[in-house]
Amino acid sequence: MLHYNKSRKCDCCGIYENLKRDHINQTHSDNTSGNHQTLCKHCHMEKGRMGLPLFNYIMGLCKADLRMKATMQKGSREWLRQTKDRRPKEKQSKLLEPTNPNGQYEPYTDDEIKLIISAYVRGNPDIYSE
Repeated sequence: MLHYNKSRKCDCCGIYENLKRDHINQTHSDNTSGNHQTLCKHCHMEKGRMGLPLFNYIMGLCKADLRMKATMQKGSREWLRQTKDRRPKEKQSKLLEPTNPNGQYEPYTDDEIKLIISAYVRGNPDIYSE
């Protein structure tokens, strides 16, 4: 049996903190070798909120488009910072070095993200049909 090797950064946004093992196909009883990935808590939460098809599309964009990755990193770091600010100071851990040093990739604006997602949904009308 092959064992899952947890990477040291989120497979979607690339941050190094608050990592979790995720079942790619959302079937927790399926522990086959290719059904695990590492996601930060924020990306894991977004996967549940967006739904699997849209999240897989966004994750593919993060791998191909460094601006999209920078956008997801920004969202993950802001969410993590807000979450940590609610805890007592002694329990906060130091954020590790960003994977986007010197801000070399400008994150997309909210309007640009809305256009990207709406274009995907328009091209896949059955994504939210119930």
